[in-house]
Amino acid sequence: MAVGSIYEVKVRSLAAEGQLFNLLHYTQTAGPAEAEVQTQTALALAWDAACSQEWVDVYPTVWTLADVAVSRIVPLPRQAETLRALNVPGNRAVTPLPAEVAVVLTKRSPIAGKANRGRVYLSGAAQADTSGGKVIAGAYATAAQLLADKLATVLTTVGPPRTFAPCIYHRLTFDYTIITSCLVRPVLRAQRRRQAGVGI
Repeated sequence: MAVGSIYEVKVRSLAAEGQLFNLLHYTQTAGPAEAEVQTQTALALAWDAACSQEWVDVYPTVWTLADVAVSRIVPLPRQAETLRALNVPGNRAVTPLPAEVAVVLTKRSPIAGKANRGRVYLSGAAQADTSGGKVIAGAYATAAQLLADKLATVLTTVGPPRTFAPCIYHRLTFDYTIITSCLVRPVLRAQRRRQAGVGI
């Protein structure tokens, strides 16, 4: 599709409590005019190549990164999802805290104001990953920041070349703000909407 289109990337995971969803957004900053399914497939492949490894590096082995679904949401109408199955188990041999307990990754842009920031709630931490039971520390904190860095990275494809920049999607105006960094908030939070079968 055309440069300036906005895409929703829905990351689905399987935990003991059920399904977990994370919604990310990207805008296309370069690429050819082509069928929408080609662009969506390219973005799904690029996200997998750039982010999947870091994602499962923060997940326990009893959880799975199941799939990623990409859909163009702007311009309207919203397009049908392009699904990429992943089915990759987590890499950490730990017993996770309940899925509604999450680390917050804060997405930032150069523009001031809450509307130009976003959050990603990342579950999977274990009691052993904390200092004092609430503040993440050690290898888990490092792995979480590596994932945060990936989520702030421009994705690229070849054959033909395309680029997709991570962004904050403004639902009321159908506009976006490109993010330039993503930081880990060290204090664990409770996110009620991350309970079984419910996304964010």
